[in-house]
Amino acid sequence: MPNNQAHDPRVVDPLDRVAAAVGLSVAALESSQQVTILEQSNFDGGVPNNWLVSTEKGGSIDFSQGFARAQYPITAGNSGNHVNISVPVPYGIYELYIRGIFRMPGNMGGCKFVKPQGIDNDPAGYANTTFGTQNNTGLMAAVTYGDGTTTGNDVAQTIEFDGPPHSLGRNTEATILTPQNAAFGGAAGWGSDWHFMEFYILYNSGTTAQNETPNGKYLVRIDGDVYVDASGLFNRHYNNGPIDKVVMFNAAQNDNNPFTVDCKFFALSTGGFAPWPS
Repeated sequence: MPNNQAHDPRVVDPLDRVAAAVGLSVAALESSQQVTILEQSNFDGGVPNNWLVSTEKGGSIDFSQGFARAQYPITAGNSGNHVNISVPVPYGIYELYIRGIFRMPGNMGGCKFVKPQGIDNDPAGYANTTFGTQNNTGLMAAVTYGDGTTTGNDVAQTIEFDGPPHSLGRNTEATILTPQNAAFGGAAGWGSDWHFMEFYILYNSGTTAQNETPNGKYLVRIDGDVYVDASGLFNRHYNNGPIDKVVMFNAAQNDNNPFTVDCKFFALSTGGFAPWPS
């Protein structure tokens, strides 16, 4: 689709071609379950009362234009959680569907962008996953996570949007599909458009070393195109607890120019993706 047109997967439902192109059928996942919306906002006037907003080190956030605008300073030599929105997740959730409508107008930059974070309890540890952008380029190029070898799971392993080699740790038997074989974004990819972004996460099951099972999954779909479809993963330690929250925007470092990330819709759900706003 030309870059000067709005990317809107509501025009043509992409689920059928997604199911044909990749191993993980989102249509099948959604058809057998009841969608439950956990949290959502269009940021008209701010965020829900139970969402936490914070800024530091020259970052700022503005809701006056009917969407959330995260503004980052130069982060080279100034790393930190410059802009953060923390969205709570009810206790006991190990599988989560995330939808958001984002754009990155102007300079390109890198931040954690969308990061599901597990409960952090000593000594049980935590299991995090990051769907982030790269500093200075704005490219979304990988899913980063931990393979559950230890209790601290964050960014040790990567699934690259442009295909192998990946850094999979002990996930040598996982099925990793990257249909686009390319990163998303950069100045040409982001353009001035709003982009419809979907992330699916399922943490692997198991509560002991004996019964843990490599059945974790990830899906990344942007403007109707699947970038990552991964299954058969270890992506948590058996002692790690459930998902605690999802943070938006979040930490940045090593960007040589200020940059902006906008979001006009964000939703967390179980059983399938929340509907796009009309």
